[in-house]
Formats: sequence, C-alpha cells, structure tokens
Amino acid sequence: MTACLSTAELLQLSPDKLLETHTVAEAGVVSQQLAREVDRKREELRVMVGERYRDLIEAADTIQNMKLCSSSVIQSVTGMQQSCTSLQHRSHMQTVSSMHAKDLAPSSANTPYLGVAAAIKLLTAVPERIWAAMEAGQFSQGAQLFLLAQHVHTGLQADAGGQVTADKTAQWFPVIARQWATIQQLQSTLLTSCQAKLSAEQLSQQTAVDSCTAIMLLKNCTVEQIFQELLSCRSSSLSSVLLSGRTDSARPAICSTVSCIMASVQAVHHVFMQGSIMESLGSITSSSAPPTLDLLGCSTLGPIARHLPSPVMQFRPNLKGKLQAMEREKLVEGMVKWLEDVGDKAMEEAKALLQYVVTVEGLIGVREGLYQMLGVAMDKWSKVVKKTLGKEVCLWDTMYRQLVTDRVVEIMRQRVREVVGNTRLEVNRVCENWDQLQGEVFVWSETTSDLSNIWGKGKTEKGGLKMKCWGWNTFIQELCG
Repeated sequence: MTACLSTAELLQLSPDKLLETHTVAEAGVVSQQLAREVDRKREELRVMVGERYRDLIEAADTIQNMKLCSSSVIQSVTGMQQSCTSLQHRSHMQTVSSMHAKDLAPSSANTPYLGVAAAIKLLTAVPERIWAAMEAGQFSQGAQLFLLAQHVHTGLQADAGGQVTADKTAQWFPVIARQWATIQQLQSTLLTSCQAKLSAEQLSQQTAVDSCTAIMLLKNCTVEQIFQELLSCRSSSLSSVLLSGRTDSARPAICSTVSCIMASVQAVHHVFMQGSIMESLGSITSSSAPPTLDLLGCSTLGPIARHLPSPVMQFRPNLKGKLQAMEREKLVEGMVKWLEDVGDKAMEEAKALLQYVVTVEGLIGVREGLYQMLGVAMDKWSKVVKKTLGKEVCLWDTMYRQLVTDRVVEIMRQRVREVVGNTRLEVNRVCENWDQLQGEVFVWSETTSDLSNIWGKGKTEKGGLKMKCWGWNTFIQELCG
C-alpha cells in the first residue's frame, strides 16, 4: 500500500504514470485521498467565500450609512442657507415696514388698503412696460422696472399697518402671487435677450452698453464679471459666424469674421476703456439719479400712486459693493488673450475655406475684400486697437497675409506642374511621329486665326501666320501655340 501523498504531490501526479507504477489497489487509495483533498479544499473555499461575503455586506452597510450621513449634512447646510436667506429677507421687510410706518402714518383706516392697492396696480402695469422696453431695445430700463417690481413685492410681504398683515394681504389678494410669478419669468427673458444682443455679429456700441448695464443690474455682478461675460458672448458670436461661413464662399465668410472681431474690439473699447458702463450705471444707481418710478409715468398709476410708501417712491437700483472701474492692465491682458484664442479659430477656418479657392484671381478678390473692410475706418481702428490691446494690430498682417500667400504659392506650383506635364506629353507625341512629320510636305492654308493671335490680343507672341512663314507644320504650330 502506498503512503499518503502530500497536496503538492497530488497536484503533480500524472494518471498515466500512476497506473504504470502502482497497482490497482494503490491507485484506488490515491483516488480516495485525492477525493478527500478535493472535499477539504471545497470546504475551505466555502468558508473563505462566506467570510468575504460577510465583509462585503459590512462594507455595503458602511457605505449606506455614509450616504445617509452625507445627505443629512447636505440637508442641514441647505437649511442653514435658507434660514440665513429668510433672516435677511425678514430684516429687509422690517426695514421697509418701519420706513413705511414712519413716512406714511395712516391718516385713516383705509390708508393701508390704499397702499396695498397702489402696489398691486404697479405690479400689474410693470410687465407690459418691460415688454415695451425690450421691444424698443432698452434693456436697462426693463431691468430697472423688474427691480422696482421686486422691491414692491418684497414690501407687500411686510405688514402694511392697520392690522393689514402679510398673511392677510396674500389671502385677500391672490393676484399678487400670480402677477409676481409672471414678472419673475421676465428676468430670464431679459437676460437671454441681452446675451443674444451681445452675441450678434454686428454689435453697436450703444447696444453693448445697454445690454451690459441690464445684466449687471439683474445679476448684481461686478465690472470684471460683466467683462468676462461680454467676451464669452463675442466668442459665441464668432463661432456662429465661422459655422455659417462654411456654407458661403471664402470672401464673404472671411470678411464676416473680420467684421465680427472688429465689432468686438470696438465694443470693449467703448464699454470699458471709455468708461461708458460706469456712466450708465452711475446715471441709474447714484443718489442724484431720478427714481425708477419715473419710468412708469404718472398716467400709468394715476392718483393712487401717492399712496405708495416712500421706499417705493424713492427706489433706485443698487449694486453690491462700491462701483469701481476695471484696471486697464487687466482689460488689455484679457483682450490680448481673447484675440489670440479667436484668432487661432479664425485662421484655422480661413485656411480650410481657402482650399476651395482654385484661382489666383479668387485669392485677389479675398484680399481686396479685406482691404476694403479694413481701409474704411483705418484711422479709428488704429486708435481703438492701440488703446484696447496696448499695441498696433493689423488683422490682415496678423491672420490672413501668410495664409493667402501660401495658397497662392500652392496654386502656382500646381499650375506649373500641370503645364510642365502637358508640355512633356506633347513633346513626346511629336518626337514619336518626327520621321513622319519630316516627310510631310507643308501646304499653305489660310485661316481666320492667322492675324487674330497677334493683333487681336495686342501681344507679340508667335501667331499662326508667323509660324507658317517659317514653314512649320501644324504639329509644331500646335506645340508652340
């Protein structure tokens, strides 16, 4: 009987060799030992899998507990933010209520109701005036009217005095909530319209100032933030121009690109370099500016307007922090970086467009189009770009001169290859038939093209008559012609 084999020996055991070196009984013993070892390994595997499964369940429970804990933390932080917002809102309402009670002490029991009625009438009149301002392209006026309506709605959530509480006002006049929901939607409409104007291919300076002013009032952002937003809108505008230019020929597409870049630089110069944005905001937010209520006019509200509280009557939009102009170095740095980014895109697109121009005359047309566009306001452009970018920049030299030159060289190289190839073929054809051509007798025959080749074109090239006088046959004339 063979001795018990170890696990390593069982793994290395060969069945054929086992039957050759052991008897049947000994092979049976080895088989039983192998079966016991398999059962033992199977049991170890079950134990190991069970332990790992238990660890996996514990890890899953831990992850679930972490998820619940993080959700609880997020909810707590959100609750703290809402509480802070509520406290700020309540403080503002208390301020409005105290000023209302101080400035308009109720002279009768109906005074609080008249004040609420005047505020409601203002809320109902504001949406139409905002739409009218947007249709007229006066987005800053629309933004001011929205902020006025927001201020009035905040005042209606405070106690009006005379036992007219905010809860009673909301219960008695549900039109307030419906009207405010309508006015709130106008904020996103105003912002979208302003961004669309700033993203237009042709951007006028006045439109740029008005749109930037409206965005600053609605978003309550700084001058640096509105500068970055303007550059972002102009980048989107240029991308749209480049995309639409793919369906057009090279000349109008490239001219549209240059026009968009020039409009962008001029808009930034007018809005920020010349301080137009600061003047526009100052005329709206300064203490000497007329109240926003004047935009509605006396005829809109009628006699009931006198019952509005003093905070509403004297309301003017304000911005967070002190209004400060952006440093010129930051403006120049931002514009240089922006021009580099859009310049790379414009050059890449122009290079692709010029591949479809197959003649030198077409490239001359592209150059002439750029010359005409850049030459119309060359003096003004030189002053604007020097102040905005801190250096002289010629868009033709910077972006397009080398591209057009490379394309001209490429076209000329292709034409020369074609001419040389055709000439080589013609010469080979004449050389192959040279013996036959030498044996032919030249016969003079007059044609209408004998003189036109010389006098018709006004050139001194070798014409048909001259070559006939030299006795050249038709094959040589075709080769030289």
